[in-house]
Amino acid sequence: MIAAPLMVHRDGEKKLWGVFQFDALPSPGDRIDITAHDGRVQQLTVTYVAHQPLHEKAPQQPDHHTSWVHAEWVSEFY
Repeated sequence: MIAAPLMVHRDGEKKLWGVFQFDALPSPGDRIDITAHDGRVQQLTVTYVAHQPLHEKAPQQPDHHTSWVHAEWVSEFY
């Protein structure tokens, strides 16, 4: 599993939805369905994945994420 922060773009604004676990990093164009605490499913389309690699000699930081998933909000349903 790969943990990556999910940045959602909606109505001209960006909002961090939190860190999510992925089997593999998604690719641009992939569809993501996120089920919220109220049972509503948020449909997103991945626009890009930003990578921030660490230098091999940099100290490892367990909470530092090297990839961020950016997605455009599409719709929601129950």
